Amino acid sequence: MKPRDYEKAWHTLKEKMLSDYVKTHKAVEKIIKPNNQYHLFQVANAMVGKNELQRLLEVMDYLDETNEFSNLLHDLERGSE
Repeated sequence: MKPRDYEKAWHTLKEKMLSDYVKTHKAVEKIIKPNNQYHLFQVANAMVGKNELQRLLEVMDYLDETNEFSNLLHDLERGSE
């Protein structure tokens, strides 16, 4: 694979992960009630997925020396996403 192809693949992967993080973040925020066993499983599963994406995206921000993910987190905290 040419270096340019790796760069394109990196950006494509990061964009997909950023999009997935926003979807997961919104899903976790939405899943509050009812409080039954299946529901608790859904909440736990969504939170694990969100945490894993967050960890990977923080590493990607560090490696590509951008602040794309930290900017997204800031926007989500402000409620603008």
